[in-house]
Amino acid sequence: MAGSLPAAVMIFQQFVKETEAVNALVEVMAAWGLPLFSMAIIISFIIGFVTGNNIASTATAFILFAPMLTAESALLYLSLIFMIGMVGYLLSPLHLCLLVTNEYYQTNPFKLLAKTSGPIMSLVISTIVLYSFLI
Repeated sequence: MAGSLPAAVMIFQQFVKETEAVNALVEVMAAWGLPLFSMAIIISFIIGFVTGNNIASTATAFILFAPMLTAESALLYLSLIFMIGMVGYLLSPLHLCLLVTNEYYQTNPFKLLAKTSGPIMSLVISTIVLYSFLI
């Protein structure tokens, strides 16, 4: 049983990538008229949270937004997508490091998330404040 949870997480990550549900979500948000800044925050957080993988969230979200970006804004949005995707990753119940650590030490993941919520919120606030001035 111990080795099956990380394998299940990896299968779920691939499922999320293959279904292209995130692409449909971006299209819906664009139809609602949400600003690109807001869409980048929401989508990168969702992908990071759902996949439990920061690299997957950054790559997937950036590919979705790249056609909408200018050469000047691409690096700023890439940084924003990375940081907010990291927040989703850190809060994800599918975060492999968190899963394996909790399983090994027999700890409660919610207690750990409660202890890390302060630093994570400061990361969110500082990222949004910084990028609202830069973008």
